[in-house]
Order: sequence, then structure tokens, then C-alpha cells
Amino acid sequence: MTVDRKDKDKKARLLIVEDEPALCDIFATKLKMADYEVICMPDGVAGLEAALHDQPALILLDLIMPLKDGFDVLRDLKLDDRTKDIPVIIMSNLGQDFEIKRGLSLGAEEYLVKTSIDPAGLAAKVGAILARHGAGPG
Repeated sequence: MTVDRKDKDKKARLLIVEDEPALCDIFATKLKMADYEVICMPDGVAGLEAALHDQPALILLDLIMPLKDGFDVLRDLKLDDRTKDIPVIIMSNLGQDFEIKRGLSLGAEEYLVKTSIDPAGLAAKVGAILARHGAGPG
């Protein structure tokens, strides 16, 4: 079953699951400037619930979070028919090869190390992934 996550009159909705409010604000501001609707959730449990309820076009997912870590959230997203096709970008301070391989093997589209993320370039990366999945900013 394919879920239509974007109507012609609506902006693509993005979900950021990040426990550091300042980072969430920075990324959300840049993405809103690129004409995306952005929802921020502070932990893995709230993020998973928001993904199920809001059906975002794309999820930006931290790994080290309270209540449920990002690896578990990603696994649960990809096992659920309602969310398995939502593209996920991991954004984490974990940058070891085995962590990157684990995230990608669980179904992430991209794995970005936070210290290397250019907030201004993030919107372009999101746009490219959404274009591959047949969606865009709005």
C-alpha cells in the first residue's frame, strides 16, 4: 500500500527526531526556509508515534536519544507497513564504520555525521532524496 504523503497544495512534511532542542531548531529553520513543514520530536518514542500518526515525507533521525534509541526506531519504522517506505536520514555523532553500516543496513537512505552537516546544504540533500521518492518541498 502506497501512502500519498503530499497533496499539491501542501508542503512536504518532515519529521526531525532529535533530543538536542538547539540542533532541532537549527535544522528546522533551514528546512522551513526551503519550504518544508517540519515537526520536531525530542525522543525515540515520541518520534515513532509521530511517524505513525503524521506520515511524514521524510524522517531525520538521531541515534543517541532517551527512551528509545534511533537504531530501534529505524528498525521499528522499517518493520511497519505504514512507515516502511518513508525515507530516513540518520544524523548522529556516532561516526564509526560499523555504526554507519548498521544504520544503512537497517534501511536508512543516508547517514550523516552531525559535525559534518552543513545546515544550509541539508535542504538540498533532503530535496534530492524526496525527488527519488516522488515528492518535493511543496
